[in-house]
Amino acid sequence: MTEWHERFWEKVDQSGDCWVWTAATDKDGYGIFQLEGKAQKAHRVIFLVLNGKLPPKEKKSCHSCDNPPCVNPEHLWLGSTKDNIHDALSKRRLFHQKGDHPKKLAAAIAAYKAGKNTIGEIVERFGVSSSTLNVHTKEIPRRSLKVVITDKQVREIRAAATRGEAHKVIADRYDIYISTVGKICRREVRSNVK
Repeated sequence: MTEWHERFWEKVDQSGDCWVWTAATDKDGYGIFQLEGKAQKAHRVIFLVLNGKLPPKEKKSCHSCDNPPCVNPEHLWLGSTKDNIHDALSKRRLFHQKGDHPKKLAAAIAAYKAGKNTIGEIVERFGVSSSTLNVHTKEIPRRSLKVVITDKQVREIRAAATRGEAHKVIADRYDIYISTVGKICRREVRSNVK
């Protein structure tokens, strides 16, 4: 066993079902382990300990136990960011999943599929984000590419941003990309509108 293997196992409490990381953690409670001068997530390092290599960067080390400091390999599985989000949604672990959110989401998806509303209208009407719609429905694009913004809307967008409204909120309202809001505000596009 190498020096870093020993250091790793010294920081793991294997007395329960979850093998709890007992050393440094990040703000979300995930274990942090220094490996070759670089901070690594302990629940990723366990794959190196057992398999001789870290998971690919595009893969997440996901917890079936939903316990961030756990490094028990029986509680961990590799998945994409999308897999991890779906897992969190299915377990109602995301901060916005309270009360009647699932009903609102189902109604929002149905409204979008009916094709009578823009993403911005759905976001405002049902109180769900466009990113949540995207996670749940592959057919729903991030934003419509055929939205035409009027001069009046350009002025409204700039005014909302000047008031301090978040670009994401503005983008959802007008069914445009967040980057487009920034370009409108910086007058990189539609500079002719006063």
